[in-house]
Formats: sequence, C-alpha cells, structure tokens
Amino acid sequence: MIIFEKVIRINRVAFLFKRRMIILIKKIIKEIQKLESQKRIKLNKRNQLDEEINLINLYLKDLNNLKSQYKKLKEYSMVLS
Repeated sequence: MIIFEKVIRINRVAFLFKRRMIILIKKIIKEIQKLESQKRIKLNKRNQLDEEINLINLYLKDLNNLKSQYKKLKEYSMVLS
C-alpha cells in the first residue's frame, strides 16, 4: 500500500510539474508573439522614415542643382558686366 501511495504522489508531482511547464511555455510563446509584433511595427516605422529621407534627399539634390545653376548664372553675369 505504501508503494502505491508513493507512486500516486509521484504521479501527482509529475502532473503538477507538467502543468506548470505548460503554463510557462504559454507565457513564453505569448511574450515572443508580443515582441514579434513590436518588431513588425518598428520595421514599418523605419521603412516610412527611410522613404521620407529618400524624398528629402531628392528635394535637396534638386535644390543643390538650382543653387549650382544660380552660381553659374551669377558668375556669367559678372563676366558680362
């Protein structure tokens, strides 16, 4: 009878341990999903910022070209004067 009770006790401990492990694994999976979601959001924001930077760089390039043309015109007008 004592052996039977010990086996039952061991089975109960094993069952409780397994249950706790399942709960822990579920928490870990939930945390992983949360972090992956945050990562996707951050990557989307980063891509938007990269697009904005590219537009700004194109605009700056146009402005610098205009500046260069203005300088050439100014030099040319000085030569003519």
